[in-house]
Amino acid sequence: MAYGKYPAADSQLQFDLSRYIPVSVNTTFNVLGEMRPDMIQIVNLDESKETFKILGIKSHKNISGGIQYVCVINSYNCKKEINLFFFVKQCTWYIEK
Repeated sequence: MAYGKYPAADSQLQFDLSRYIPVSVNTTFNVLGEMRPDMIQIVNLDESKETFKILGIKSHKNISGGIQYVCVINSYNCKKEINLFFFVKQCTWYIEK
């Protein structure tokens, strides 16, 4: 299991948030306080919601202001890689557009 260490809350965000879509994420924490995303929910333009189980995490790394996960999801019977970001200061999850 790939758990990411929660970076310092005072990290400065250096990303243009217009490049990202906010998403809801169910997350598991281990006893060390490290987190692992388990499911992701995306709200479409027509306000419908789609939920995807995260099948695996290929990698994770601390980035300026948060953590980036490269996740594998099952989208309409096709495995797909997505970049999932958690930004500490905003306490929110995003995917790239």
